[in-house]
Amino acid sequence: MDKEAIKVVDFIEDLVIYMAASDVVVTQGYTTLWELAAIAVTFPHHLEQVRFVRAMEARGTAMWIPRIDLSAEILAEKIIKILSDEALATRMSESGRKICRESGARKTAKVILQILKKAI
Repeated sequence: MDKEAIKVVDFIEDLVIYMAASDVVVTQGYTTLWELAAIAVTFPHHLEQVRFVRAMEARGTAMWIPRIDLSAEILAEKIIKILSDEALATRMSESGRKICRESGARKTAKVILQILKKAI
């Protein structure tokens, strides 16, 4: 793993540029999971985030780390797992793309609404 290739950033205005160049993204929010192979760290009191991320994990698009379990070691383990297993990274990426492609934006919106309704 090339340490020079690792970039940690805060808020990004041009997210799409970074998304296109990223192999792994660690995110707190959940909207980017539709487009990324991601590891999600949710706020425990935001149940809609937890339910959404768990649904994405079940579909093979994301890995979830409960905030209570979060440590540098666990996070590094998940990142290394994705980066060292090209087949896993490809499956995660394709799963996310499949969700978005299934019937275009309308289908994606319906899935999001179903998940959010369960969360409320």
